[in-house]
This record gives sequence, C-alpha cells and structure tokens, in this order.
Amino acid sequence: SQSRYFHQDRISQTLTNNTKAIATVTYTVHPVSGICAGDDFKIIVTVNPPINPNTVITDISCYNANDGNITTNIQGGIPPYSTIWMGPNGFSSTDPSISDLKPGDYTLKISDNGGLPFTETYTVNEPKEIIVTTIKEKDIDCNGAANGEISISVTGGKGSYFYTWTKNNIPFETTQNIKNLEPCEYKVSVTDMNNCGPKMQTYTITEPEPLKIILTNKIN
Repeated sequence: SQSRYFHQDRISQTLTNNTKAIATVTYTVHPVSGICAGDDFKIIVTVNPPINPNTVITDISCYNANDGNITTNIQGGIPPYSTIWMGPNGFSSTDPSISDLKPGDYTLKISDNGGLPFTETYTVNEPKEIIVTTIKEKDIDCNGAANGEISISVTGGKGSYFYTWTKNNIPFETTQNIKNLEPCEYKVSVTDMNNCGPKMQTYTITEPEPLKIILTNKIN
C-alpha cells in the first residue's frame, strides 16, 4: 500500500481497479481547525473491478445449422446489469446469453450502475458445406475383369471425414476410395467429425458384354 497526504478540506482522485476482485482504498482524515486538532477518522472507498462478461463462444456445428451460441457470466462493475445484443440480419436480444445463432458478428453492450458500459464484438463462425468431388470413375476394362475404380475428394465440414460405401445397397467399404470393383451400383455417404451431412454420391460401374464368336462362313 502507498500513503499520500493531502492538506486540504476536500480531495478528488480517479481510482481504477484492474483486478477481478473488489478493492478498497482507505483515507485517514486528520481534522484541524486553527491550532485545534480533532480525532482522526477513516473513510473507506470501495472500488469495483471493471465489467467482465466472461464470454464463451460456441461456433456453429454444421453448415447452415444456425446453432451457434454465446454465453456470458457477468462479473465486476456495479450490479444490476442490463445487456443489449445486436447481430446480423437485424438480430437483437436483451438476454445475457444468446443461442441458435447464424454466422456473423454480434456486438454486446453491458450497462451497470457505475456508468462505465462495456462494449465488445464477437464472431460466430460456421464450417463450409461438405462437397464431394469425383476424381476418378473407371468402368471395368473387360468382361469379368472386376477392375473398376472410384476415387473422390472431400472439402468443407470440420476435422476428419468418415466414409460409408454400399454396393447394391449392402455395406461395402469405409475407405475414401474403392477399387477392384465389379459391375454394380455404388453409393458413398460422407460425414465429418461433428456428424454433419451426410453428403451422398451414387456411381454405376459397368463392364463390356462378353465376347461372342459368330461363325459367318464354314468351308469343309
């Protein structure tokens, strides 16, 4: 602590508390009138910390899901608090926490009885749409060869991808690409780490007809 001395009948100071706890400042008054001194007395001033919303942002889980949320646990300042949120597409709310959010910027203003409002802008993000692109779709070269192939690439979503292939609607593979294929209908279902999707693609692998030998002429 630091002591300061003021030889006057009134003082004025700006007190700032940058901690998260309530602080106090103690002033000791030594009254004097002429040559007569009175008993000392103390004045304790409470200094509240600044408003802290303790914000937690949860981004949108899947493309177009609009399930983002921003939660607050307001501390500091001098309660009671009033909150105003403003967001994209005319969004507004007076709730301390907001949910079912679309992607975009959300501005929070908190007012209290201390007259020093808090304002901050937060961004809610969403993953891009999962897109399945065909890299290779190769039909069978010869009848009975079973050498068809399908290769795909995936973008968007979040994290790792999970693949479920079926062959004529029967579970077949869980790899990204498949090969050594017989003539059939193959379907792939792709999801991401948030189980977003699924995105579906259907492929039909064909093979040539069997070779036929036709006798056109016979000479004995």
